This record gives sequence, structure tokens and C-alpha cells, in this order.
Amino acid sequence: MTQYIFPKMQKQTFTCPHCNAHSAMSWSWREREFSQQSEHNLASATCHGCNQFSIWHLSRINPEWVMVHPQIKTAPLPSPDLPESCKRPYMEARDIADRSPSGAAALLRLCIDHLCLDLGATQNKLNAKIGYLVEQGFPVAIQQALDSVRVIGNDAVHPGKLDLDDTAEVVKTLFTLINIIVNDRITQPNLIKGIYDLIPENQQNGIAQRDSKK
Repeated sequence: MTQYIFPKMQKQTFTCPHCNAHSAMSWSWREREFSQQSEHNLASATCHGCNQFSIWHLSRINPEWVMVHPQIKTAPLPSPDLPESCKRPYMEARDIADRSPSGAAALLRLCIDHLCLDLGATQNKLNAKIGYLVEQGFPVAIQQALDSVRVIGNDAVHPGKLDLDDTAEVVKTLFTLINIIVNDRITQPNLIKGIYDLIPENQQNGIAQRDSKK
């Protein structure tokens, strides 16, 4: 799965919103008149791959550069192996991530809850689900990814616990963490099993007998 690099103001490379390639960008700025003031509040980034450009605007009310063209969802698409039960909260989170990071984080927490169920954890609370999966031998890195989405998603719905207005990029990273978990727990094992199934049955039986002696 190709890594998605989030578009960001003045970043020299990111995933182009037009051709979806990780490409170098050339930046240029424009001035716009506000009464008697002149400000650099428009910018454009031209993709070296497809030569298409994105337009960025600096709001005077909220001093933050935002990509206004093309109007796209900047969060990465889900892994093709994301279970069906997880796709709805993931895609809903992706729909609102640029407008409401806190809402997206809460939905991604729900996505993780469903994912833990698909991975065999049936406990009521998400923290207990993750604890069970750790007991089953989940790697530390996957545990940390699960807990990152769990904690940030939970704090997103409790005012005062987490200021997501300042951490929109962190919320976008949660999408990537979910795809990493799916890749580690579902995609890679399926790929390995598909290759192992090519081994003749008699040789698989011999391997099973070898390992049973241990």
C-alpha cells in the first residue's frame, strides 16, 4: 500500500490531490487587497508529476492555511482488507476529518472497537478488548497503535481533555495507524497463508509433525 503523505502548506512533497502520486511541489504566493492593506493570503502548489495545482487560502479570522481547491478528503483511503464492520465509521470519519477532527477521532475510536471484535476480542469495553489482544501476543507496536486511537478518540468527545484544533495532523495520522494494524494483523497473514497453501499437502503434514514434536 502506497504511503499517503498529507498535503500541508509549504511542504516540498506530498500526495497530489489530482494524480494521487507522491510528488514534489512548487509553491507561489499572490497578494489580495483588503481595504488599504495588501496581504499574501493566497498560494498555489504545482505538482511536478501532473502539472496540476492546488490553491491555498489564509483566513484573516482563523490564521491557518487551508487547501480550498480541489475540495478533497485529505485522509487516506482504508486498506482493502479493512473488515466490512469497520468501513462505515472509517469512511464517515474520512468525510468530516478536514472540518471536524474531533468528530473524526471519535468515529475512528468506534472503528477500532469493531476491528478488535473482528480480531477476536469480545469484551464489553474497548480497553479490555485491547488488553485481551495483548494477552494473545499482539506486538507492542500494534498495542500502541490501538491505544493511540482509543485514547485520542475517547478524549475527543470530552471537552477540555484534548485540544484537537491544534492537533488535526495527529487525527489524520490515526487513519494511517488503523491501516497499519490491518496490514499487520490481516493483510500480511493472508498473504503468507496464500503462499503456504501452495505447498503440497503431504509436505504440510510433514511440517505439522515436525512442529508437534516441540
